[in-house]
Amino acid sequence: MHSQVVYYRDFDFINLEYGVPCSTHLGVMRNYLPQPLRIQFPKLKIESISENEALLSVKANSPGYNFLKMLEKYNVQNAPKNKDMMSQVNVLSETAEYSRISMKIKPKNTLFFSERNELISASYISSLLESKESVIKAVCISNSPGLWSTGHSYGNTWNIEQIKIYIE
Repeated sequence: MHSQVVYYRDFDFINLEYGVPCSTHLGVMRNYLPQPLRIQFPKLKIESISENEALLSVKANSPGYNFLKMLEKYNVQNAPKNKDMMSQVNVLSETAEYSRISMKIKPKNTLFFSERNELISASYISSLLESKESVIKAVCISNSPGLWSTGHSYGNTWNIEQIKIYIE
């Protein structure tokens, strides 16, 4: 059962809870409760894209930036006790005009759409970026199961379910 997609501006942080830490072969996971996050992000500029990852640009103090900053704040509050000895991943800059956030792509599970709702591919988007004739922005529906940590780092991973591009 998939959780409901929530528009980033409508996300209610008051109800965000973290599960009991659970050890996995990769480290420790604290699932978001009552279910994984499924967020529709605003239009973000695509910096680069491959078959496995999209690097997106977020403008400082924009509503999308503020959503991600708030999630960072909650993650820091719920991170392992030794977090000061660890690096946090996908952290937004406090000083730069734009920050970059990485989102994973699972080739068999991610859908790519054009502005006209035509199915496209990550390689098509990459070719548009290489031409450097236009700015490519995207609206993503992405999920994150929870806050993970290893001995050296912690954070949450975004997995893109759908991406719709806009050529500007």
